Amino acid sequence: MSKVTSFDLLSAIGEWNPDRLKTELRRVKRQHIPPSDEIYPSLAGIIESLYHHIARQYKNDPKLQENVTDHNWQVLPDVAYEILEILRPFYRFGKGEKDYADHFLYLPLLHGDIRMLEYLWTLEPLKDHAGEQPLGELFHAAIEDYCCMRLPDWEGFPSTGRWSKALDLESKDWLKKLYGQAERCHIAPPSHLEFMLKHGCKPDPEIQYVYLSLSIPELNLSIDHTIDECKRAWTILDQRMDHQTQDCSELVKACLRSGEYWPLTCVCGDPQCAGFYDPVLSIRFGDIVRWRIPSSMDADPRKVRYRAIPVKDYLDDMDLLLESIERNIRKDGFAERESRADSDPETYFIPTPQSLERIRTLRRFIRLEMAGKPIPAFKRQEPICFVF
Repeated sequence: MSKVTSFDLLSAIGEWNPDRLKTELRRVKRQHIPPSDEIYPSLAGIIESLYHHIARQYKNDPKLQENVTDHNWQVLPDVAYEILEILRPFYRFGKGEKDYADHFLYLPLLHGDIRMLEYLWTLEPLKDHAGEQPLGELFHAAIEDYCCMRLPDWEGFPSTGRWSKALDLESKDWLKKLYGQAERCHIAPPSHLEFMLKHGCKPDPEIQYVYLSLSIPELNLSIDHTIDECKRAWTILDQRMDHQTQDCSELVKACLRSGEYWPLTCVCGDPQCAGFYDPVLSIRFGDIVRWRIPSSMDADPRKVRYRAIPVKDYLDDMDLLLESIERNIRKDGFAERESRADSDPETYFIPTPQSLERIRTLRRFIRLEMAGKPIPAFKRQEPICFVF
């Protein structure tokens, strides 16, 4: 019998399959693997696997795809707690601050999952550490995510000297203002934030405001003459992304329709190669699209950037750059080996018929959007679910 691996256990968790998990644990027992062995996933890994199952459901369920906000705001069902109870004897918590800062509170806070928060507060690491600095950082992340990705508008927030609208976290009534804005927007109130306050948590004292400002498009062309067997290769860069390589197709799609996309990638076209294991979440609110951009695995996993983008300006700029690339490809002619396009990353538009077709497809989507016409379904990339 082959030895049970951590992947076997994580797969059973990710499938929400208690029976398979029990079978795998019986195999572990027969193989005399001690509870201290790293084969057992950490609590952070268990919770991450459970929430990733929602992402797989979302990908395969057209009803969920119609409302990505609901997909992002989920309470785990009973079967998740059955799995947690099975694995409770094997929880590993690491040491020091990372006990509770390393993801096992982060995802429940972003999902607004009070039931999971209540469960986690029965565990020893949280009983003794409420209100300390790492919890403040996570609490602030939850406030910011609720404001940026749940609230369609911020009209209930006062203006400040620096930003047009902002939530002042130093004011005594900031939570009351947040509840009032949620009611105006007809969305679920931030009761998970109230739960954190009742358990001694406070926002990060170094951050006084939560604000959201429109990101003016800063797109430009980059031309590469070094790619073998090609006369030129073009890529469109978004200067505000603070990332060297983007997939232009995914940038356009993330403006057109709410969903999860992979616009940040390596030059080879693989997001994982650049350290990105979580997609960018895009939620469209009328003429504005909001993006949640997680940091790469090389950075602090709790650092997330939010952007509010004026869709028309962004797509207008993108269309002009795509037109320039299309014109140059027709002018320069195609590369000698057109089959190379099958293996080239989405990041580059190289001089082949396939690249030209991609450009024309994107421009067609953009023109349909500008004309207020329906956009046909486009192919979704497979979600990358990688659990440490």
